[in-house]
Amino acid sequence: MLGLVFTARWGEPLYPDTVSALMGKLISEYNKSVVSPTKPLPPARLHDLRHLHATTLLLAGVPVHIVAARLGHADPAVTLRVYSHVLREHALGVGDIFAQAVEAPVNNPLASPARRAGEIAIYAGQTGGQGQGRTADLPLFRRSVPD
Repeated sequence: MLGLVFTARWGEPLYPDTVSALMGKLISEYNKSVVSPTKPLPPARLHDLRHLHATTLLLAGVPVHIVAARLGHADPAVTLRVYSHVLREHALGVGDIFAQAVEAPVNNPLASPARRAGEIAIYAGQTGGQGQGRTADLPLFRRSVPD
């Protein structure tokens, strides 16, 4: 068993151009049945579905190494090069995510106890470096906590 996605009637492989040509025909047939206000599909190649798949996964936050494996890339660096524009656009919201995380209550049982006299310290990593000179022991900032 070869694990083919597309086969002829008797299980033999199809010539790749056959499947690619079918994509255009399927879109054309679909667009004939479209009724306003629905928009027709734009022309697309079969390979465009691969890019759609990868882009959707990356925007959903799936780690790059997982997407790379699904695409068959031996090295995630290939995926990073091809989809760097997607990751750059997605990174625009990272500052907001960080801000929300900083404002959220810290519920990490491993975190160093930082509360004293109405203050809370937020530590890098919040992993509780236990005073071993790690980055997690350095306070990022302190803020007052209402009583």
